[in-house]
Amino acid sequence: TPTHLHLHLTTPTPTGHQTLTIHTRTTTTWTTHATATINPEEPTVPAEIGAWPPAGEPVDVDALYPLLAARGYQYGPAFQNLRRAWRAGPDVYAEVELPDDLRPEGYAVHPALADAALHALIAVAAEHPDAAPRVPYSFSGVAVHATLATSVRARLTAIGEDAYRVLLEDPDGHPVLSVDRLDLRALDPATLPVVAAPGTELLHRLDWQELRVDATPPAEPVDWAVLGTPGPALRGALPGLRQVPDLAALLAGEPPEVVFLTCRTPRPDETPADATATTDDPVAAAHELTEALLHRLQQWLAEERLTGTRLVITTEGGVAAHLADQIADLAAAACWGLTRSAQAEHPDRFVLLDLDGRPTDPSVLPAALATAEPHLAVRFGGAYVDRLVRCADDPARLVPPAENWRFGTTSAGTLANVAMVPAPEALRPLRDGEVRVRTHATGLNFRDVLIALGSYPGEAPLGSEGAGVVVETGPGVTGLDPGDRVMGLFSEGTGPLAVCDHLLLTRTPDHLSDSQAAVLPIAYLTAMYGLGDLAGLRAGQSVLIHTATGGVGMAALHYARHLGATVHTTASTGKQPTLSALGVPDSHIHDSRTTAYREGIAAVAPQGVDVVLNSLTQAHVDAGLALLAEGGTFLEIGKTDIRDPHTITTTHPHLTYQPYDLLDAGPTRIHQLLTTLTHLITTNALPA
Repeated sequence: TPTHLHLHLTTPTPTGHQTLTIHTRTTTTWTTHATATINPEEPTVPAEIGAWPPAGEPVDVDALYPLLAARGYQYGPAFQNLRRAWRAGPDVYAEVELPDDLRPEGYAVHPALADAALHALIAVAAEHPDAAPRVPYSFSGVAVHATLATSVRARLTAIGEDAYRVLLEDPDGHPVLSVDRLDLRALDPATLPVVAAPGTELLHRLDWQELRVDATPPAEPVDWAVLGTPGPALRGALPGLRQVPDLAALLAGEPPEVVFLTCRTPRPDETPADATATTDDPVAAAHELTEALLHRLQQWLAEERLTGTRLVITTEGGVAAHLADQIADLAAAACWGLTRSAQAEHPDRFVLLDLDGRPTDPSVLPAALATAEPHLAVRFGGAYVDRLVRCADDPARLVPPAENWRFGTTSAGTLANVAMVPAPEALRPLRDGEVRVRTHATGLNFRDVLIALGSYPGEAPLGSEGAGVVVETGPGVTGLDPGDRVMGLFSEGTGPLAVCDHLLLTRTPDHLSDSQAAVLPIAYLTAMYGLGDLAGLRAGQSVLIHTATGGVGMAALHYARHLGATVHTTASTGKQPTLSALGVPDSHIHDSRTTAYREGIAAVAPQGVDVVLNSLTQAHVDAGLALLAEGGTFLEIGKTDIRDPHTITTTHPHLTYQPYDLLDAGPTRIHQLLTTLTHLITTNALPA
């Protein structure tokens, strides 16, 4: 997961001082790591360390890093740079050198160099195994005197309890970095990594944990406000909440510390006026709530007077924060997603709060909000916060069966039933034309969602395309050898091993990653087989591609252009900018939520289109059939509204109605299509 860095530097004060804050995030939550004050004054040149090596007692550092790793301090190779250490009275000395593959360019002082100089303090402390681990917490009086150092000598002088003065010099005795005061702080051993099976230490899951707060009533009533009408849950949790009708009324006085904004859909026993959405249709409510919330957030950020006021977006049943929970308000869940994005862009301005409607002590929310947590949930009268926890802490989770496994379903009806199931068939002896592949990546499609939910016709396993490496070939296999990177159609390919027909595979182009290769075959081959083999689309003809921003839709768009055809498209309004960015003219982009495209396409193509690639249902099927020109082909890849071909031929004798599936092409033709696809991708005729 990439780590995003956010730096905020204030404008200089009259004395020239500035404040710098450093935040990072790997999900949607920013964590504040450091706050610094920048002093414009020239630093004082420190006194020299003196003779080297120093007169003092050597400290053993040879076994330092393995010892620290056993205790939970896991320094990677780039940070294991302490070479020698000594101690003499209040001073600790160190000799540090960067490895050859780390260069100082781009840094004032390379972080691996400066950090390793402090490892001498850890080495001294490590001689006392019962001592609590201590790590750097705050620095003051930091000054850089020289750059591009690759090795340094360090003197760390104790100036108080867990406080040191630091000086780094280059081998010639010239100062590199000085710190007037470095404070250490004890580290909770529970926060250090646990010893886990290889690989599992990187796996995390989301866990809602009870927030331990001092839930005592505030000495004075808090002056908090709510915009609009509070929901019954918020009204019950904070009965004295001041209500203001809108932002203008809020700004008429001094803004309070905290303002609440309720985002929820009405319950069956309520009138729409009691809630912030006016419909109980989940899709319509999600659009209505998120659109209104976006407008509110933009207004809020535009008001400079509200910089010091936190806006608490309050929902009811918008997240599942407890084992007994289910998301009861899908529109409110969408508001959580939108607000998380706002939190990522504007740290510390917004809070998400989900209530369960149960009685809550009025002291709970003030205490929980005082913690400055960005995400809160109140369940059974207590406050909860979301945390990422290591899956290794919970051995019952994500443990595959002892034998080979794959992802499958234990029963249909819900995605919660997707589980690791035994797959001994991947270990059986290979038959003629088969290869065994170690799977590196699997492509998941809407078909897999339907399979998991039990809505796909017939029985089918999860996973039908992927990429990996051949580990074994069976009799009669030519063109593939163990060690070859391959991509293609994988049977039951959602586990570490899969047995595949070699004709359904091809070598992966060198410039593609496994993740890229895994998601190409089905989308592109479905489009190529339908448009090319079944419809015979060629240059100068025209095609209507429904839901053209989907996987098959985008592949069909690229392939139809490659053939030289004119492309008409449909997509929902929110996705239409994607088509514009791909160069589709506005006159050829239509809304997939209505059948108004029938008139729009007829206006620019009165003779009709030669091919329709359909994945929609009901009235869209009829509209597509009506748009076809004489001799045209209606390609149906949807599975939920397949018409009777004989009936269609009777009512539309001038066209061909063709429901199809990629596997109808057969292994030999699929192999030919795969070969063509890899050539077109390698030569950049089609984008990957």
